[in-house]
Amino acid sequence: MSNRLSRQLVILVFGSCMLTGLVSGLWISRSVERNETAKLKKTLGLTANRYEASTEREFARKLDTGLAITKLLQEALLDPGAPRLPLDLAKGEDGALRVAVGEFGAHLAKRSEITVEAERDIEVLFYTGPKLAQIAAVDFHNFYFESAAGDLLFETPKAWPLEARADEDYRQYHALVAPEQNPQRKAAWKPVYYDGIQKLWMTSLRVPIYDGDRFAGAAGFDYILETIFQTIRDMDSAEGWCKAFLFDSAGNIIVHEDYMEQIQKAWLTPSNEVLLKNAGIADKGIADFIQSILNQGQRSMNEQVFLDRYDMNYASVRTIEPLDWKIVVYSPRSTITGPLRATQFSVIATATILAMLLAIGLNIGFRKMVLSRLAALADSATRLGAGGWDAPLPAIRDDEIGSLTASFGTMAGELHALVTGLEERVSERTAELQLARDAADAANRAKSTFLANMSHEIRTPMNAVLGFAQLLNRDPSLSASAREKVATILKSGDHLLSIINEILEMSRIEAGRVEMRLAAVDLYELLADLAFMFRMRAEEKGLTLALDRDARLPRYVVTDLGKLRQVVANLLSNAVKYTQRGSIAVRAFAGTPDRIIVEVRDTGIGISPAEQELLFHPFERTRSGEQAAGGAGLGLAISRDYAHMLGGDITLESRAAEGSCFRFEFEAPTAEDPPARVEPVWRVTGLAPGQQDIRILVVDDEPTNRELLRKLLAPLGFLLEEAADGHEALEKVKANLPHIVLMDLIMPRMNGIEATRILRESFRKEQLVILGASASAFEGERQIFFDVGGNGFIAKPFREQELFDLLASHGGVSFETEAMPSSGPDLFMEAKLALESMPGAWREAFAQALAQGSITRIRRLGEEANTISPVLSAYLLAQAGMYDLHGLNKLCNATEKGWARG
Repeated sequence: MSNRLSRQLVILVFGSCMLTGLVSGLWISRSVERNETAKLKKTLGLTANRYEASTEREFARKLDTGLAITKLLQEALLDPGAPRLPLDLAKGEDGALRVAVGEFGAHLAKRSEITVEAERDIEVLFYTGPKLAQIAAVDFHNFYFESAAGDLLFETPKAWPLEARADEDYRQYHALVAPEQNPQRKAAWKPVYYDGIQKLWMTSLRVPIYDGDRFAGAAGFDYILETIFQTIRDMDSAEGWCKAFLFDSAGNIIVHEDYMEQIQKAWLTPSNEVLLKNAGIADKGIADFIQSILNQGQRSMNEQVFLDRYDMNYASVRTIEPLDWKIVVYSPRSTITGPLRATQFSVIATATILAMLLAIGLNIGFRKMVLSRLAALADSATRLGAGGWDAPLPAIRDDEIGSLTASFGTMAGELHALVTGLEERVSERTAELQLARDAADAANRAKSTFLANMSHEIRTPMNAVLGFAQLLNRDPSLSASAREKVATILKSGDHLLSIINEILEMSRIEAGRVEMRLAAVDLYELLADLAFMFRMRAEEKGLTLALDRDARLPRYVVTDLGKLRQVVANLLSNAVKYTQRGSIAVRAFAGTPDRIIVEVRDTGIGISPAEQELLFHPFERTRSGEQAAGGAGLGLAISRDYAHMLGGDITLESRAAEGSCFRFEFEAPTAEDPPARVEPVWRVTGLAPGQQDIRILVVDDEPTNRELLRKLLAPLGFLLEEAADGHEALEKVKANLPHIVLMDLIMPRMNGIEATRILRESFRKEQLVILGASASAFEGERQIFFDVGGNGFIAKPFREQELFDLLASHGGVSFETEAMPSSGPDLFMEAKLALESMPGAWREAFAQALAQGSITRIRRLGEEANTISPVLSAYLLAQAGMYDLHGLNKLCNATEKGWARG
């Protein structure tokens, strides 16, 4: 502890001194920086003046030279007795005159005649021009004369006149000094341009020549920009601390030392002058500053400041006369801040050394006066914390630490007494909690055992009840009244089975055993099908049911179809059940990305706030709900658990007697591909010919179950034997080996799992197929059955098609199939009309079966329909045999009471 306090003291003192040194260094450097910045701005302005003066002197000198040469040229042209160089002037085949003498040339376009005056001007120019060209070469790259008629009467060098077109018109080049544009008769500089023949960037000086009031032409002087480039770069090198931009009147960059490589590349790409404008400024910060200067249009801008991505820069701007060029001289802020860093470092280093010395001194004194005593007290506290209640305390002095030590001793005694009593209470509470946990575990095991046993005890007789009821329903000798009673038995049995399944499903949810099966789902079709199914029930009660599907709702999503269908179906079922008048509205829309919201709103009995708290609890129902309809009170509890598994929730807004709105939100990413349609399957009518006799041993302790299987399988051509338990099954297998054993898992004496284990010791799966059957709810028993060698499994009660599928897939049995009824337009229309005439109770059961996707219940309803409409019965059985829920939904949607999908 003492070491930690010492370190903290050192850090505190050291940090304080460091902060003081840092603030001092920054304050000193800031003061110096302000003074240096003022000096820099003043110096920058003086430097910009020098750059401006130097550049303007350069162009003034060149202007004087051009004017002097032009005056000499004008005197020679206007002097009738001026010396001439005799030339043989004649036009060529293309009608143009081209003259070349030494390094000089001339061009007379084919539109111009070789008059006496033109011949004299050319001969005078070729006599006088070479001498003037020598004078012009000191300041200019080229020297020439263009007549008012647009002919080039003299040019150095001669390349251009010899390569010019026959109809070349040179008036465009001296347009700057023509009388209509230059009535003052002043010399003018041409903007920067690229000479394609000489492949150079340059500007040109044009000086007009007049004979009295007649415009005779213009003398031209080409000035290569490389000269001014070198001049500015030399000035940058001489100054050292600053740099300069040079722009022409159009904003094209001409010079900058850092960007010369880009500018040179622009020279080599003369397709557009804009290339040159963009070449020099690659940095956006500098480019924005330069653009702001050009946009202001001021002649001179002192003390401008701009930021680039590297540093703060100060700049002064001048305009070069008479070209209207702008020169921007700037210097980085680092020229000021660089020298200041040494001052900052010295101040901070001094503060650091003082901080270290002070911290060391305080640490030594603090250790002697305080930390040693605190360390002893901390040691005593550590020993007390480890259970050493007799640990000695430091000597108590008359100061703050002494008072702390005395208080600590008193606290230690009280704490000892408290801990002793607390340990006794914890031991007692731990024993009580252990007993409670054991009781809870026992209760949970008892609940699971009870549910499983209840399931087995109810499912076992129900297997016989539903099985024989199904056989009776297919008996043609039954009267209509008897067939109706059998249908009632089947419906009641299904209702009882659904209640058992809901209880078991709730148990599986609580145990976390429900799995997700994600796949692509057609959300449009699902909502339309469910809305149609429950609309039939709503209309029977005088209600209206409407579906509102938002345009932005995705059609194909990825989710668990079964759980989604059950949640929406349950919400719609409750809405219809608890609404006596008015309407039901289903609204589906997209929420946040990858989330869907389905709202079911009704004008029913409503739910009070007090009852809403219990609504989603298992086995809980509202008072009004108990009066309106029955049920186990598990639907909403299962639906909310399913909603949580789908990544969402179900919420409720309701008032008593004013209706309810259930809001179901769940996670459903958009699917890339639509869901696959179920392919048609076969329907069994008997064993396929060409197979040897197939012997099946039925093992079940219930005689009614054995009788049911015999009456179901024997008519198809199977040879059946029976056994009442595992022992009898082993004896009959040894006496006469069957092909398939249908083994009940729960039997007295020896159960099916033990019998299967013993049989697998003697027979491989290929030699003897063992198919398990059980009404138990324990899924673990099924896994144990597969572990000991079972081939397949079927749950009781089962439908005949489920058994046939198991025999075909695991037993290798080939069945003869019944020809599927045509689903063409005629049969479809007959089935549609028959569906409209079916009783309301039957249509309600059919809608529920479609909503749950139960092929088994649809098959049974199809068989029931045979007494009223054989056509509808055949169509439903055919579609159920192909698992074609989509086709059945189409049939429903095509009825007169159907409705168009939104």
